[in-house]
Amino acid sequence: MPIRASRPSLPSYNVPTNFVHLPVSPEIGAQRYVPTNHKSALLSDLRREIGSSEIDAFPYILVAPADLPRFQISPADPIHPSLFGMQTYGESLAEFVLDSRATRSEAVPQSASPL
Repeated sequence: MPIRASRPSLPSYNVPTNFVHLPVSPEIGAQRYVPTNHKSALLSDLRREIGSSEIDAFPYILVAPADLPRFQISPADPIHPSLFGMQTYGESLAEFVLDSRATRSEAVPQSASPL
């Protein structure tokens, strides 16, 4: 029996999960996702595993055009983020979480809000 078939799926743990697709430097510059066969296959597997589609991160990732070269670890590697890129991802995800918490708490009456 394959190992994959013997382990429970992520949704079975009942942990709230958000699947955020973080764009890489060239995608941030183009302001759109640039799919490849490999990336599309990975995203498809993640969607199936998590049971939902990804959240668009573009509204949360703000990089000035002049700072775009600083986002990647080197000119030869536009995929992996530099320290600046990782900090930008972190700030963007924090903004997303705060935004989603605010949206969720607006939808839940104050007396019932767990926050």
